[in-house]
Amino acid sequence: MTSAGVRFYVLQTFRLHGCDASKIGDDRRGEAPHCDACGKPLGLLAWLPPHQVEFEVCPKGYCDLVYPPHDDFLVSARFKEIYEREGLRGLVGFEPVTIVKLKRRRRIKEDPPPYFWVKAVRSQTVVDQEASGFEWEKDSPVCPVCREAGFLKRWKRLVIDVDTWTGEDVFYALGMPGEIFVSERFKHVCETYALRNAAFIPAEQCFGEFCFWEIEDWEIRTFDETLAVLQSWNKKGHFDHIIAAMQEIRDRVVADATYDWIGGLEERLGEKLDQVVDAAAEAHYRLVGMPPAPWNSRS
Repeated sequence: MTSAGVRFYVLQTFRLHGCDASKIGDDRRGEAPHCDACGKPLGLLAWLPPHQVEFEVCPKGYCDLVYPPHDDFLVSARFKEIYEREGLRGLVGFEPVTIVKLKRRRRIKEDPPPYFWVKAVRSQTVVDQEASGFEWEKDSPVCPVCREAGFLKRWKRLVIDVDTWTGEDVFYALGMPGEIFVSERFKHVCETYALRNAAFIPAEQCFGEFCFWEIEDWEIRTFDETLAVLQSWNKKGHFDHIIAAMQEIRDRVVADATYDWIGGLEERLGEKLDQVVDAAAEAHYRLVGMPPAPWNSRS
């Protein structure tokens, strides 16, 4: 679903195959952004300069976008030059980052490029919560300013009210403060220049489920998704015997939602099945709308 022909995407900041950076040093922090009307926090504590990081290079080399565990992220000098040349809008900061400790890959010999700290603006653009299928906990009044309420149980998609879009190419939107939205133009620029570690989910495909225990047939859905994950990992046939065993016990899982099917598999096959535990965790992430788990490259 798009909004009046305008398409938005969600930037995948939880990236597991790119470079990694973690804050070190004094780690000075400022106040978290909050709503002036209801006082609800809209993000994490601000990361104040000097921006010092421990940097780990990924196997493909230095990325153009790097996501520390924070609301903000790092961009390369190449990204900065392209962003400014293309006239993109929505990022602020561009303050230099100091790499205090560098963990190299054996085949990556070159020194890191300059990196800069940036953050996306908190826009007045609004997420259409009704069109997005938001379901709040009962008796949770929605703040008319920040569009936040109590506990958000689930949403089916993310739809931007295009009439409220203020034109930024990268931004946080009112009503969904934890996701960074980007315009189709931003995505196009990243793809045109092959900027590393820039990945996107169409906003209409971005869903979230925080009360999975309320979902009917959750156990069999998890079982079937786990099986699908294992099949996708089984490029070399290492999991053929596990997949066959899972197909044999499926009827029992359908009949008894309390059945410990992972324990049953381990007893049946006489081995510890860590790979099934990993696949079940990835299946859970997929079903609740979270990013892929770090073990999704098994084969």
